[in-house]
Amino acid sequence: MALPAASASTWRINSLSPKGIAVRRLYFADAESDLAAGGTEGIGLDASGNLTIDAAANIVLTATTGVIAADDVLKFRAAGGADAAGALLCGVGTSGDPATTGTASKNFLEFRTQTTATSGDSRALYIRHDFNGAGVAGEGIRSNCVINADVAGTVNGAHLSAEIKTGGGAVSGACQGVRAGLLVPDAALSKGTVYGAMSEIWSDGASSDVSGATKHAIHSFQASGNATGAANVLNCFSIDGIDASGDMIYENVAAYANWAGSIRILVNGNVRYIKYDSAEA
Repeated sequence: MALPAASASTWRINSLSPKGIAVRRLYFADAESDLAAGGTEGIGLDASGNLTIDAAANIVLTATTGVIAADDVLKFRAAGGADAAGALLCGVGTSGDPATTGTASKNFLEFRTQTTATSGDSRALYIRHDFNGAGVAGEGIRSNCVINADVAGTVNGAHLSAEIKTGGGAVSGACQGVRAGLLVPDAALSKGTVYGAMSEIWSDGASSDVSGATKHAIHSFQASGNATGAANVLNCFSIDGIDASGDMIYENVAAYANWAGSIRILVNGNVRYIKYDSAEA
Protein backbone atom coordinates (compact mmCIF):
# COMPACT_ATOMS: atom_id res chain seq x y z
CA MET A 1 0.00 0.00 0.00
CA ALA A 2 1.41 3.39 -1.00
CA LEU A 3 1.40 6.31 1.41
CA PRO A 4 1.70 9.96 0.36
CA ALA A 5 5.13 11.48 0.69
CA ALA A 6 5.67 13.74 3.68
CA SER A 7 8.29 16.45 3.97
CA ALA A 8 8.92 16.05 7.70
CA SER A 9 7.91 12.45 8.41
CA THR A 10 8.70 8.94 7.24
CA TRP A 11 5.90 6.37 7.31
CA ARG A 12 5.91 2.60 7.58
CA ILE A 13 3.14 0.01 7.82
CA ASN A 14 4.14 -2.95 9.95
CA SER A 15 1.88 -5.60 8.40
CA LEU A 16 -1.02 -6.12 6.03
CA SER A 17 -3.46 -9.00 5.92
CA PRO A 18 -3.87 -10.95 2.66
CA LYS A 19 -7.43 -9.67 2.34
CA GLY A 20 -6.43 -6.04 2.15
CA ILE A 21 -5.85 -3.15 4.50
CA ALA A 22 -5.50 -4.44 8.05
CA VAL A 23 -2.99 -2.12 9.67
CA ARG A 24 -1.41 -3.58 12.78
CA ARG A 25 0.78 -0.57 13.48
CA LEU A 26 1.55 2.59 11.56
CA TYR A 27 4.94 4.03 12.54
CA PHE A 28 6.11 7.57 11.99
CA ALA A 29 9.48 9.25 12.37
CA ASP A 30 11.50 12.21 11.16
CA ALA A 31 14.02 9.99 9.39
CA GLU A 32 14.17 6.50 7.87
CA SER A 33 17.07 5.71 10.18
CA ASP A 34 14.76 6.08 13.16
CA LEU A 35 12.44 3.42 11.76
CA ALA A 36 15.34 1.16 10.84
CA ALA A 37 16.58 1.40 14.41
CA GLY A 38 13.30 -0.05 15.62
CA GLY A 39 11.46 3.09 16.68
CA THR A 40 8.21 2.41 18.51
CA GLU A 41 6.31 5.65 18.01
CA GLY A 42 3.14 4.84 16.17
CA ILE A 43 -0.57 4.09 16.05
CA GLY A 44 -1.87 0.56 16.01
CA LEU A 45 -3.75 -2.31 17.65
CA ASP A 46 -2.46 -4.30 20.60
CA ALA A 47 -2.98 -8.02 21.12
CA SER A 48 -6.41 -7.37 22.64
CA GLY A 49 -7.58 -5.26 19.72
CA ASN A 50 -7.26 -1.94 21.58
CA LEU A 51 -6.20 1.13 19.64
CA THR A 52 -2.86 2.33 21.01
CA ILE A 53 -0.92 5.53 20.46
CA ASP A 54 2.78 5.61 21.39
CA ALA A 55 4.51 8.97 21.08
CA ALA A 56 7.44 10.70 22.70
CA ALA A 57 5.86 14.14 22.16
CA ASN A 58 2.43 15.52 23.06
CA ILE A 59 -0.69 14.07 21.45
CA VAL A 60 -3.12 16.82 20.42
CA LEU A 61 -6.73 16.08 19.48
CA THR A 62 -8.41 18.92 17.62
CA ALA A 63 -12.01 19.20 16.50
CA THR A 64 -12.48 22.11 14.10
CA THR A 65 -16.24 21.69 14.37
CA GLY A 66 -18.39 19.78 16.84
CA VAL A 67 -16.83 17.87 19.72
CA ILE A 68 -14.28 15.16 20.35
CA ALA A 69 -16.42 12.27 21.57
CA ALA A 70 -15.59 9.26 23.73
CA ASP A 71 -18.12 6.44 23.77
CA ASP A 72 -16.63 4.69 26.81
CA VAL A 73 -15.25 5.64 30.22
CA LEU A 74 -12.16 7.85 30.06
CA LYS A 75 -9.47 6.30 32.24
CA PHE A 76 -6.61 8.43 33.56
CA ARG A 77 -3.45 6.43 34.27
CA ALA A 78 -0.76 9.09 34.66
CA ALA A 79 -0.57 8.43 38.43
CA GLY A 80 -1.30 4.71 38.35
CA GLY A 81 -4.34 3.17 39.98
CA ALA A 82 -6.91 0.67 38.83
CA ASP A 83 -9.77 1.54 36.53
CA ALA A 84 -12.51 3.28 38.51
CA ALA A 85 -15.14 0.62 39.15
CA GLY A 86 -18.03 3.04 39.65
CA ALA A 87 -17.26 5.66 37.00
CA LEU A 88 -19.70 6.25 34.15
CA LEU A 89 -17.85 9.04 32.30
CA CYS A 90 -14.27 9.27 33.58
CA GLY A 91 -12.16 8.42 36.58
CA VAL A 92 -9.32 6.43 38.07
CA GLY A 93 -8.61 4.26 41.08
CA THR A 94 -10.37 2.05 43.59
CA SER A 95 -10.15 1.93 47.40
CA GLY A 96 -7.66 -0.90 47.15
CA ASP A 97 -5.70 0.48 44.19
CA PRO A 98 -5.96 4.30 44.03
CA ALA A 99 -3.95 6.72 41.93
CA THR A 100 -0.96 7.69 44.07
CA THR A 101 1.85 10.21 44.36
CA GLY A 102 4.81 10.75 46.65
CA THR A 103 5.58 14.22 45.31
CA ALA A 104 4.82 17.19 47.57
CA SER A 105 2.53 20.07 46.58
CA LYS A 106 0.83 18.33 43.65
CA ASN A 107 -2.86 18.19 42.68
CA PHE A 108 -4.44 15.20 40.99
CA LEU A 109 -6.83 17.55 39.20
CA GLU A 110 -6.06 21.23 38.66
CA PHE A 111 -8.05 23.87 36.81
CA ARG A 112 -7.15 27.56 36.89
CA THR A 113 -9.66 29.63 34.99
CA GLN A 114 -10.49 33.30 34.44
CA THR A 115 -13.37 35.30 33.01
CA THR A 116 -13.33 38.84 31.61
CA ALA A 117 -17.09 38.94 31.00
CA THR A 118 -18.89 42.06 32.20
CA SER A 119 -22.35 40.54 32.62
CA GLY A 120 -24.08 37.27 33.37
CA ASP A 121 -22.83 34.50 35.67
CA SER A 122 -19.50 32.70 35.37
CA ARG A 123 -18.55 29.43 37.08
CA ALA A 124 -15.32 27.46 37.01
CA LEU A 125 -17.33 24.27 37.59
CA TYR A 126 -21.07 23.63 37.32
CA ILE A 127 -22.68 20.41 38.50
CA ARG A 128 -26.40 19.67 38.47
CA HIS A 129 -27.59 16.21 39.45
CA ASP A 130 -31.31 15.42 39.09
CA PHE A 131 -32.93 12.71 41.24
CA ASN A 132 -35.69 11.25 39.08
CA GLY A 133 -35.99 7.78 40.63
CA ALA A 134 -38.09 7.07 43.72
CA GLY A 135 -36.08 5.65 46.63
CA VAL A 136 -32.65 6.89 45.50
CA ALA A 137 -30.37 8.90 47.80
CA GLY A 138 -27.05 10.66 47.36
CA GLU A 139 -25.28 13.98 46.81
CA GLY A 140 -24.49 16.42 44.05
CA ILE A 141 -20.87 16.36 45.27
CA ARG A 142 -19.26 13.91 47.73
CA SER A 143 -15.80 14.67 49.10
CA ASN A 144 -14.06 12.53 51.69
CA CYS A 145 -10.54 12.78 53.14
CA VAL A 146 -9.45 9.50 54.80
CA ILE A 147 -6.62 9.93 57.33
CA ASN A 148 -4.47 6.82 57.66
CA ALA A 149 -1.33 8.42 59.17
CA ASP A 150 -0.38 10.85 61.94
CA VAL A 151 -0.81 14.04 59.90
CA ALA A 152 0.92 17.10 61.35
CA GLY A 153 -0.92 19.72 59.29
CA THR A 154 -4.56 20.65 58.70
CA VAL A 155 -6.96 18.39 56.83
CA ASN A 156 -10.31 19.60 55.46
CA GLY A 157 -12.95 17.43 53.87
CA ALA A 158 -13.65 20.45 51.67
CA HIS A 159 -12.07 23.91 51.66
CA LEU A 160 -14.12 26.57 49.89
CA SER A 161 -13.31 30.26 49.96
CA ALA A 162 -13.86 33.60 48.25
CA GLU A 163 -11.01 36.11 48.10
CA ILE A 164 -11.22 39.88 47.59
CA LYS A 165 -7.89 41.18 46.31
CA THR A 166 -6.37 44.58 47.00
CA GLY A 167 -5.91 47.00 44.11
CA GLY A 168 -9.45 46.96 42.72
CA GLY A 169 -11.21 43.89 44.11
CA ALA A 170 -14.74 44.68 45.34
CA VAL A 171 -18.22 43.14 45.43
CA SER A 172 -21.25 45.43 45.46
CA GLY A 173 -23.60 42.55 46.28
CA ALA A 174 -23.20 39.66 48.72
CA CYS A 175 -19.91 37.77 48.99
CA GLN A 176 -19.76 34.52 50.96
CA GLY A 177 -16.93 32.08 51.50
CA VAL A 178 -19.54 29.30 51.40
CA ARG A 179 -23.23 29.51 50.55
CA ALA A 180 -25.49 26.59 51.41
CA GLY A 181 -29.18 26.78 50.63
CA LEU A 182 -32.34 24.71 50.54
CA LEU A 183 -34.79 25.62 47.77
CA VAL A 184 -38.38 24.94 48.84
CA PRO A 185 -41.02 24.67 46.08
CA ASP A 186 -44.09 26.88 45.96
CA ALA A 187 -46.01 24.22 47.87
CA ALA A 188 -46.30 22.79 51.38
CA LEU A 189 -43.88 20.00 52.35
CA SER A 190 -45.51 16.94 53.91
CA LYS A 191 -42.58 14.79 55.12
CA GLY A 192 -38.87 14.60 55.77
CA THR A 193 -36.40 16.67 57.82
CA VAL A 194 -35.07 19.77 56.07
CA TYR A 195 -32.21 22.15 56.94
CA GLY A 196 -30.51 24.93 55.05
CA ALA A 197 -27.15 23.55 56.21
CA MET A 198 -25.91 20.88 58.61
CA SER A 199 -22.75 20.51 60.73
CA GLU A 200 -22.06 17.07 62.15
CA ILE A 201 -19.57 15.05 64.18
CA TRP A 202 -20.15 11.39 63.31
CA SER A 203 -19.14 8.73 65.84
CA ASP A 204 -18.36 5.31 64.34
CA GLY A 205 -18.97 3.31 67.53
CA ALA A 206 -19.28 3.13 71.30
CA SER A 207 -15.53 3.77 71.69
CA SER A 208 -15.64 7.01 69.69
CA ASP A 209 -14.43 9.78 72.01
CA VAL A 210 -13.35 13.33 71.06
CA SER A 211 -12.86 14.51 74.64
CA GLY A 212 -9.10 14.03 74.36
CA ALA A 213 -8.83 16.47 71.46
CA THR A 214 -7.40 19.93 72.17
CA LYS A 215 -10.80 21.47 71.34
CA HIS A 216 -13.97 20.11 69.80
CA ALA A 217 -17.38 21.47 68.78
CA ILE A 218 -20.13 20.66 66.31
CA HIS A 219 -19.44 24.00 64.63
CA SER A 220 -16.68 26.58 64.92
CA PHE A 221 -16.83 30.33 64.27
CA GLN A 222 -13.37 31.86 63.82
CA ALA A 223 -11.88 35.25 63.05
CA SER A 224 -8.47 34.25 61.69
CA GLY A 225 -5.43 35.78 60.00
CA ASN A 226 -3.84 39.03 61.11
CA ALA A 227 -4.77 39.74 64.76
CA THR A 228 -5.35 43.47 64.18
CA GLY A 229 -7.57 42.86 61.19
CA ALA A 230 -9.42 40.02 62.92
CA ALA A 231 -10.26 42.36 65.80
CA ASN A 232 -12.46 44.31 63.38
CA VAL A 233 -14.73 41.28 62.91
CA LEU A 234 -17.47 42.17 65.39
CA ASN A 235 -20.39 39.82 64.67
CA CYS A 236 -20.32 36.08 65.32
CA PHE A 237 -23.31 35.38 63.07
CA SER A 238 -26.17 37.23 61.39
CA ILE A 239 -29.89 36.52 61.25
CA ASP A 240 -31.51 38.34 58.33
CA GLY A 241 -34.80 38.35 56.47
CA ILE A 242 -36.84 37.28 59.50
CA ASP A 243 -39.92 39.22 60.57
CA ALA A 244 -39.47 39.94 64.28
CA SER A 245 -43.21 39.55 64.81
CA GLY A 246 -43.12 35.94 63.63
CA ASP A 247 -42.57 32.71 65.52
CA MET A 248 -38.77 32.47 65.10
CA ILE A 249 -37.86 35.87 66.55
CA TYR A 250 -39.66 37.36 69.53
CA GLU A 251 -39.02 40.98 70.46
CA ASN A 252 -39.42 41.69 74.14
CA VAL A 253 -41.51 44.72 75.05
CA ALA A 254 -41.41 44.21 78.82
CA ALA A 255 -39.26 46.40 81.01
CA TYR A 256 -36.44 43.92 81.64
CA ALA A 257 -33.04 45.57 81.51
CA ASN A 258 -31.35 45.08 78.13
CA TRP A 259 -33.49 42.04 77.24
CA ALA A 260 -34.32 42.60 73.57
CA GLY A 261 -35.98 39.30 72.73
CA SER A 262 -35.45 35.60 72.08
CA ILE A 263 -34.75 33.18 69.21
CA ARG A 264 -36.72 29.98 68.80
CA ILE A 265 -34.62 26.81 68.48
CA LEU A 266 -35.08 23.03 68.71
CA VAL A 267 -33.32 21.00 71.40
CA ASN A 268 -33.81 17.27 70.80
CA GLY A 269 -36.98 18.15 68.93
CA ASN A 270 -38.37 20.34 71.71
CA VAL A 271 -39.01 24.04 71.18
CA ARG A 272 -36.78 26.21 73.31
CA TYR A 273 -35.72 29.90 73.24
CA ILE A 274 -32.37 31.69 73.45
CA LYS A 275 -32.65 35.16 74.99
CA TYR A 276 -30.62 38.05 73.58
CA ASP A 277 -29.88 41.52 74.94
CA SER A 278 -29.73 44.92 73.32
CA ALA A 279 -26.49 45.84 75.12
CA GLU A 280 -23.35 43.96 76.04
CA ALA A 281 -23.81 44.64 79.74
